[in-house]
Amino acid sequence: MASTPSFGGSSALGPSNPPRASLFSSITPNSAASTKPAQASYYGYHGSNEIVDNVSLSPSNETKVEFLKGFASLFNSATHSDVTLYLGPQKIQFHAHYVILSARTAYFDKAKKGGFEESKNNEFLLVEHNSHALYRMLQYIYTGDYSSEKYNLDQNSDDGCFLKHTRVYILADYFDVKGLKALCTHKFSKQAGGIWSNASLIEAISSIYSAPKCATEDMRKEILNVLREHIERLHEEQGFRDLLNRYAEFGADVVDLLLKKYYKKPIASLFGSTSS
Repeated sequence: MASTPSFGGSSALGPSNPPRASLFSSITPNSAASTKPAQASYYGYHGSNEIVDNVSLSPSNETKVEFLKGFASLFNSATHSDVTLYLGPQKIQFHAHYVILSARTAYFDKAKKGGFEESKNNEFLLVEHNSHALYRMLQYIYTGDYSSEKYNLDQNSDDGCFLKHTRVYILADYFDVKGLKALCTHKFSKQAGGIWSNASLIEAISSIYSAPKCATEDMRKEILNVLREHIERLHEEQGFRDLLNRYAEFGADVVDLLLKKYYKKPIASLFGSTSS
């Protein structure tokens, strides 16, 4: 089992050196013109009926960071674990916590209420999904982010630089994990400006266009944004041309992209000269 990634520096958990402040450092008195006492607001909870005389409570950045770190420390930890997940075909064991899972996705609640056999023993076999993608999805559930570093969870090698984001994206839709699809799309976009792999991008495109359009629209748009800048280099790859033949929707999207990119040129120039 790969080790839990470090979350040093800036991350979804906040800066590594948050501002030093006490819980009450942001307490401010109401203005003299105010006719109503302030309501307490704590850990994102608003609208409480509890009234605090002339002050409004809000947690400091440091308190929020420590609060989130508490969840992150339970990532794949046997401490207080009451659910066991088995990831991928190799059934990699993952120690989970039902209250955290159910707060981020309704999948496990539905499985329990639906009477799935594995849910009766608080064990879930997720063997039909990629273990590395599942591991990253669980990272997000516990920490609000996932790592792009390479893992060696089982006998299968980790996904390439683009494919890892599209696979997590598909899981985010399948498990209905709020916010994760947007994060995957953002990371995919950033990857296009970093380490590049034609082979991984081709695999990523295939993974998205083999899934229903209604579940992958945002990532499809981001793929086309990347292609807009790099389609010439990709068209040299046989694998890319195979995608155009395999997925009619992808072929249609690429034609639409080219028409928009080169709309001032004769249509014949989009496909090269046909004259002998």
